[in-house]
Amino acid sequence: MGFLVVFACPLAAMRHQSKAVPDEAGSVGLGCRLTNRPPSQSGMMQAMADPVTGADVQGASFSSDQQALLEITRRFGNEVVAPVADELDRRTDPAECFSWDIVEQADAAGIRTATLAKEYGGADIDSLTTAMIIEELGKFDLGVSVVLAQTLKIAQTLQAAATPDQQERFIPDYAADPRGLL
Repeated sequence: MGFLVVFACPLAAMRHQSKAVPDEAGSVGLGCRLTNRPPSQSGMMQAMADPVTGADVQGASFSSDQQALLEITRRFGNEVVAPVADELDRRTDPAECFSWDIVEQADAAGIRTATLAKEYGGADIDSLTTAMIIEELGKFDLGVSVVLAQTLKIAQTLQAAATPDQQERFIPDYAADPRGLL
C-alpha cells in the first residue's frame, strides 16, 4: 500500500526529493505526493491557490489580508532573515546561532504577535494564515520559522485556554516585549 504526503512547504519536498513524484504540472513543491498512484486514486487534493497572486484552484482563494501578511512576511524574509541566515548557520556555538535582532524586527513587522487578539496589539490571524506565514518564513530559514511558529501557536493556545485572569497576567507582558518568545 502506498502512502501520501502533501507538502505544505516546498522545502519539505526538497528534503524528500529522491522519493518525490511530481504532480501533473511537474511540481515537486506544493501538492507533491510520495506515491506512485495518480491523485484520482490516492484521494489527494490538488494544490491550493497561490497566496500571492490569488490564482484560484479548486475554488480556493486567499483574502487580501492574507496576501498582505504574506507580502510583509516575504519582505521581512528577504530584507532581514536571508542576509544573515547563512552566517548564523555557519556558527559553531549554538548560543551564537540565534539572532535577537531577527526577533525584534519580527516584532516591528507585526509577525511575532500576529496571532494575538487586536486588543493586545495583534492581527488576530487564524490558524491557516499562521501556517501560511510560517511556511513563507521557512523559505528563508527553518530555524527562524520554527522559533516563530512555536511562539505564534502558543500565543493562540494561551488566548484560547487560559482563564481571563491568566490572560491578563501573561499576554500583555509578552505582547509588550519585542524579544518575547513563547
